[in-house]
Amino acid sequence: MDYLLISLVALSAFFLKGVTGTGTTMVIVAMGSLFIDPKLTVVLASFINIFGGLTMIRVDPVNSERNVTVNMDVIIPISV
Repeated sequence: MDYLLISLVALSAFFLKGVTGTGTTMVIVAMGSLFIDPKLTVVLASFINIFGGLTMIRVDPVNSERNVTVNMDVIIPISV
């Protein structure tokens, strides 16, 4: 029964991500902690977010012709 509830929570979280662009982990952890152990919920949310995000790459309707590069010399000092 818990797995079904977690699946519904994940579905609602990815619906929210589709509408707003963010919020999957926040929704999964907040709602999932009601059903299962919070530590397990954080780990489960990570896996759900990784695999769910990978599947959403395929349904991205934007076919960009631009080549986007990231300058790691700028990003690394900012993130530290």
